[in-house]
Amino acid sequence: MPDIENSTIPFNRVEAILMRYGIQADGTATPQWISTSRLQKWTLLKAAFHKIIRRIFHKNTIDGQQEILKSYDAQWKKKAFSRYLPRISQDGAPWVCGNLKWTISNEGGAAIRLIYLEEALQHLKPASVLEVGAGNGINLLMLASRFPETQFFGVEPTTGGFQTAKSVIDAGQLPEQLLQFAPFPLNDLSAPARIRITQESSQKLSFDTASVDVVVTSLALEQMELIRHEALTEIARVAKEWVVMLEPFREVNSTGIRKAYVSTYGYFQGSIAELENYGLKVEKIYFDMPHKSILGTALVVARRIR
Repeated sequence: MPDIENSTIPFNRVEAILMRYGIQADGTATPQWISTSRLQKWTLLKAAFHKIIRRIFHKNTIDGQQEILKSYDAQWKKKAFSRYLPRISQDGAPWVCGNLKWTISNEGGAAIRLIYLEEALQHLKPASVLEVGAGNGINLLMLASRFPETQFFGVEPTTGGFQTAKSVIDAGQLPEQLLQFAPFPLNDLSAPARIRITQESSQKLSFDTASVDVVVTSLALEQMELIRHEALTEIARVAKEWVVMLEPFREVNSTGIRKAYVSTYGYFQGSIAELENYGLKVEKIYFDMPHKSILGTALVVARRIR
């Protein structure tokens, strides 16, 4: 079995990404971090107040899954790959890692998450990988280029995300912006031609049972609370050996502002402990990873046992 238990992420890999975005690795809270953190809390307070008012007047306080997909579809349509070019900027959201504090852009955050996903696949050495909720394909494109011997598949429910990923896959070559974005060495620049992506919901995947070695999700379950049981059931069903999930599990959002944030916006509230109910045995948990201060994430590597 792969030596997952002893795998770890050297902090210098995180530091290297921070440097590319002009961020000091010492993690001292800057005035920008403090002001954006206060703004987040104020925005959350207003959202929670509006939710209470809507409940008083018996109005629906949770967007349906179709409304959630509609919102994400619009986001993917306007998020060009040019935005992934590493830039030195003060823009971004407050992030934390233990006592360290940084202001990190969405694209910088994507780079950090990728090194954790890469670490897991490096140890698992799968022949095939399926990403559920692939978005615009950024993870698929980077990881496929990193692991040329692995067949990558992706599913994405939104038209905007699917079409953006498909345009690069059809071109068969990574765009220059992603070559500069890559948070690790790439071994096959023509990797997009090997990726197979389909537009479908995680509620009912078109893949056969136990048909892919590893199923990956990265902040995809975050917006699937309404279909959590169906999604986890399908993820466990199609995995032949392993499931790798980088998600806002309940264990890292159970108190304070994070609990309020998840509850207010109806985000994923599944726990690591309940994965066993889906036939998944947890082998490794990365709790000490950088994440947004208002929404904790953990990387879980679980083995399919039935």
